[in-house]
Amino acid sequence: MELLLLTENILVEEKLQSAFQQLGHEIFVSKSLVNDMEKANELKFDGCIISNTVSKGYSEIIINKFFQRGIRVGFKSEETEHSLTTKETRLKEEPIIFREGDSLEVLNGKVECLCETLQHKIFYETKNNLKLSRNEEKVFTLLSSNMKTIFSRHEVCELIWREGNLSSNLSQLSSIVKRINRKISNTNNNLVIKTVWGKGYYCDFEDEK
Repeated sequence: MELLLLTENILVEEKLQSAFQQLGHEIFVSKSLVNDMEKANELKFDGCIISNTVSKGYSEIIINKFFQRGIRVGFKSEETEHSLTTKETRLKEEPIIFREGDSLEVLNGKVECLCETLQHKIFYETKNNLKLSRNEEKVFTLLSSNMKTIFSRHEVCELIWREGNLSSNLSQLSSIVKRINRKISNTNNNLVIKTVWGKGYYCDFEDEK
């Protein structure tokens, strides 16, 4: 996994950084990105950890920003509890807390949970809240369970219809995607199916305006 650890003091993170590296994870520890969220948002990583050296105010900004991308944020803390933020509370999930005293096995389990939980939870919550037709559900499940992966119109058509990408089916597919996006827009979620002209469709999180 590729992880981002945001801190106000890089030196105090050496022990946790070493543990992640022993587990084979790529870990990027940064102080400057705490105050440069635009640059941090350009990086590609699977999960983010906020050190207890970062203020609560900045932690809130980081969580809200990465939530848009489907990236869950964990916390480095030696305390037994961590104050829940608005986004974590809305998801009704306990925050994932990393401690220097955690064994390698425990740390690895927390990393897997950090990198998978948010996307899967959003997928199931959204799917359960949408009233999708059979074909709409097929398309939504394919795209949302393979986030940011482009599927050609031909591949999607073959999933729905045996005869594949006939011109009539291609036209219906465009309508199906529009209906799904319209239904998603009526929820509190920012998932969206995007069109890549000449290539196909993929599902991603829509940037806040």
